[in-house]
Amino acid sequence: MIPRTIHYCWFGGNPLPKRVKRCMESWKKYCPDYEIIRWDEQNFDVNYNRYTKEAYDAGKWAFVSDVARMYIIYHHGGIYLDTDVELIGSLDPFLSDKAFMGVEYNGLVATGLGFGAEKNLQVIREMLDEYSSLPFDESDPVSCPKLTTEFLTRYGYSSGKQIQTVRDIVIYPTEYFAPMNWVTGTLHVTCNTVSIHYYLASWATKNWRQKKKLRKICCYVLGEKRGMRFYERCAGLYKRNPAQAETVKEKDQ
Repeated sequence: MIPRTIHYCWFGGNPLPKRVKRCMESWKKYCPDYEIIRWDEQNFDVNYNRYTKEAYDAGKWAFVSDVARMYIIYHHGGIYLDTDVELIGSLDPFLSDKAFMGVEYNGLVATGLGFGAEKNLQVIREMLDEYSSLPFDESDPVSCPKLTTEFLTRYGYSSGKQIQTVRDIVIYPTEYFAPMNWVTGTLHVTCNTVSIHYYLASWATKNWRQKKKLRKICCYVLGEKRGMRFYERCAGLYKRNPAQAETVKEKDQ
């Protein structure tokens, strides 16, 4: 049984933004009998391994959280939520799972959406150990969803279009924990949706935010699928030859 505890991380010492506080109010509303525990420099060793130390020294708090959340859930059990996750339903139905995670719209399993596990679950230990030998590359940091998905794929994870269990982890489709398309901002809430991840991306660089804005514009003008194809073709061509990218729009019309 997963403990009725919600964990969150807040490194760096900055005050909580109003939007984050509103999300946390939803935790209290839908999980009123859960203990809520904040983790920061006072109760988590940011020098836990090379990755967390280098990420912290670089001021990339969210990447410290990528490791901290796995450590916390392994050693204490409970449910981790990113601070930009709003609950719109109770987490009680998931407490009977040994562990659970959710899938983003792109098929990647993302612990930032919210995930939970019983204390000392071996598979969580192994996922934590994935970071044990990793350096932190500030110019190209490891994607937590990519690392998590690669790990689970080795044990049978497929697409995320249906509920599946991999190594004691019940993996739920997008509609449960990630109804928002982080590229377009569109919401697809269903009767199964219990939370919304707003992707505030406090870790993001200026370049990443500019790309996100461009993707959103492409999807708004051309539609979600066509807009993403157009953006990806442009991005691929710019990497090879910026001049060629100018011809993509004409070909796509």
